[in-house]
Amino acid sequence: MNNRLYGQHKIQKLLKELERRRINGWVIDTLEKDLDYEENEKILLEYIETSLFREKIIKAMEISKKAHTGQTQKRSQDEEGLDNIPYFNHPVQVALMACRKNLSPEAIQASLLHDVVEDTHWSPKDLEKEGMEQKTLNIVANLTKDPQEDRRAYLNRVKNLTGEAKLIKCFDRYHNILRSFSLKDIKFLNRYIVESEEIYLPAFAKYEELSDMKIYFNILLQEIKKFRLRQQIS
Repeated sequence: MNNRLYGQHKIQKLLKELERRRINGWVIDTLEKDLDYEENEKILLEYIETSLFREKIIKAMEISKKAHTGQTQKRSQDEEGLDNIPYFNHPVQVALMACRKNLSPEAIQASLLHDVVEDTHWSPKDLEKEGMEQKTLNIVANLTKDPQEDRRAYLNRVKNLTGEAKLIKCFDRYHNILRSFSLKDIKFLNRYIVESEEIYLPAFAKYEELSDMKIYFNILLQEIKKFRLRQQIS
């Protein structure tokens, strides 16, 4: 079986499993579209094509794609997850949300780069050398968990973020919950649900820019709880 057929087989297997577990049909349809990573990249490029800041955003997109090369949506050695889906699909989806909300070009750049410093060998200095401006670097820094920062301190900082950095973090969590329907790690799902209820639900309720996404975030959260429960009893 070639890689493409293998990937399609895994996707269909996952979607059928979610259907068997009676996960909401909108979630399954949304996830199916999400996993078409080549189409998602095309859609983002269409948004960027009409931007006055096309070259700036394309530059960040190229850096993100290069930095995340070889990474997939697999979370650990013990879980296959979406190991056939390039990790780059995640920053693309976060950037699409930033584009649809008409965030600044620097924020769109940051949405593409939000995991680069934390999850790859690239440093803030590397990004600066590639021409990323200070506003972009500041947003990326706000979104990045420092290796010396414990989880509680990091979450407290996320809770107190404001402006475009907060919006990007909400887009990030929205997409991360969608990706979590491929996981089996109950401990991870428990932590993710608690964090989402304590930190992200209030943000989706508070920010006017997120008002149209609030109902969908709630659906995702309720369905991931159902998914977790059925993992526990299966």
